[in-house]
Amino acid sequence: MDGLFEVAFAGQLLACFFMTGVIWIIQLIQYPGFIFSDREQFTNFHMFHSHRITFVVGPMMVLELLTAALLFAAHSQSSMVWATWTITGLNLASVVLLWALTFFISVPIHNKLTLGFDAGHVRKLTVTNWYRTALWSFRSALLLYFFVLGN
Repeated sequence: MDGLFEVAFAGQLLACFFMTGVIWIIQLIQYPGFIFSDREQFTNFHMFHSHRITFVVGPMMVLELLTAALLFAAHSQSSMVWATWTITGLNLASVVLLWALTFFISVPIHNKLTLGFDAGHVRKLTVTNWYRTALWSFRSALLLYFFVLGN
C-alpha cells in the first residue's frame, strides 16, 4: 500500500472501528434503554439523543463514505489488484448499504419517535438496528483481514 491508498485506508479503519464501537453501544444499551425512559419526558429525551448522536456519528459516517470511495478508486495502486478490488468493492457496497439502512429504515423510525413514546417503534428500531450492527462488525473484520493481508 502507498500514498493515497494508505491515507484512505487509515481513515477507513478509524471510521469503521469507531462506528462499530458506537453501534454496539447503541444496540446493547441506548435503544433498549428507550423502554425505561420517562414517558412524559420521552420526546425531550429522544430529541436530546438524536441531536447529540448526530454530532458523534455524522462526521464518521461521512469520513467512512469518502474513504471507502477513495479506497475503491485507488485500488489499482496496490500490488494485489484482484484481492484489493474485491475487498474495496465489497467494503464500498457495505458502506452504501449502511447509509441506505440508516436513512430509509432507522431515520423514519426515529422520526415517528419524535411524536412520543411507542413501544412498537422502539422494538422495531432495536430489531432493525441489528442489520447495521452486523454490517459494521462485518466491515471491521473485513478491513482487519485486509490489513493483515497487506502486511
